[in-house]
Amino acid sequence: THKLGSGEYKQLIDKYLEGGIPAFETQRDNALLKIFSSERSDMFSVAPLVGYYLAKMSEIKNLRIIFVCIKNKVDRTEMRKRVRSLYE
Repeated sequence: THKLGSGEYKQLIDKYLEGGIPAFETQRDNALLKIFSSERSDMFSVAPLVGYYLAKMSEIKNLRIIFVCIKNKVDRTEMRKRVRSLYE
């Protein structure tokens, strides 16, 4: 973790250390969406397509998380921790 402890990966490591794997996965997905959503108007690259794909995959993950949490009667605050951000 020493080499990854600085730069762009520091936020991901901090999330993992404070919240475990669910927090890390959420932060990772948010970071990917942020990268490609900032480039979504560049029509001369694959960024719009990749951004769209990542957003759709994030929506599917969110729905799956919400349905599983509702089925298992998980507390709403715990559910919010696991849900990824969309469209920033």
